Amino acid sequence: MNTAQGVQTDTGTEPREQELSIRIPAGGRPSGASALLIPIPPETTVQSFSAIHAPCGWQVRRVETQEGSQSALYAVVDDRREWTINLTLRNEGRPVPLAHFRDSGGGAGELGEDVLELYDSLNLEGASLADKASVIAQCLARRFQYQHGGVGGELPSLSCDALSGNCLDINTAFMRLLEVAGVPCAYYIGYFFPAQDEQQAHSRELVTHDWHCWVSTLDEQNNEWCWDIAHHIKRGLAPVQPALNPVPGRRFAVSAGRNLTFDLPEGRVCVSHLGFPRWIRTDGSTLETIVQAVSRPILADSPVEES
Repeated sequence: MNTAQGVQTDTGTEPREQELSIRIPAGGRPSGASALLIPIPPETTVQSFSAIHAPCGWQVRRVETQEGSQSALYAVVDDRREWTINLTLRNEGRPVPLAHFRDSGGGAGELGEDVLELYDSLNLEGASLADKASVIAQCLARRFQYQHGGVGGELPSLSCDALSGNCLDINTAFMRLLEVAGVPCAYYIGYFFPAQDEQQAHSRELVTHDWHCWVSTLDEQNNEWCWDIAHHIKRGLAPVQPALNPVPGRRFAVSAGRNLTFDLPEGRVCVSHLGFPRWIRTDGSTLETIVQAVSRPILADSPVEES
């Protein structure tokens, strides 16, 4: 049986559905772009996708990555100045999505000597997959200082004892080391909505303007362990525990995997990840949108309109 580990729950009133609105403000449409690539949230052990609603007048079709593990909505948009995309997700998990773990490295890039040397220094020969993931997570938490916006460009050498980076930088390093260790991992990106406490996380409308990413690993029995190293570092929480929400808040994964390739009318398009919708230009180049994401819970005692 495949189960998810390290997922914290709360005993309060937990919403059974969440409505997620992605708002693209006026002025965000670049020259030469007529289509949007919008991620369709993956099925995970903590969420299932119900529906996506695009604005009236759009010409839309569903597309898949060449790898087959991520879907998106390809939309030829109208000329209005502002757009809102609404999604509905249920807070009920599915079995561990093993397809998300097929690429152990998660598309995290080349393995340099710095990665191999750091891994060798951890002395993990003979350790279990879960222990390997935990030791690597603790190592990175000691080396990284959280820096919003990231370092830009190539990740600095992991041979340095003091590194700075955002969640993407930290998880790129994590996935590279996991690949050397032979630990299957999956990369997720979406939205995290911070809250003051668990009650607010379950009951209030929350807003964010940023994406967030995290990593899951598998053990020998294909149990899933969820890691958010960046949030532990950011809040000064140690040691790093396998937990999706080490701080109060609400999260959605909207995409799984790195270096995603789509065959679109503009040609073959590759994106490093798909956290925000991306504008597609006629030459096949892409530009990440600027968005405001709004999350609204549908409480368990509220009526639910079936899609």
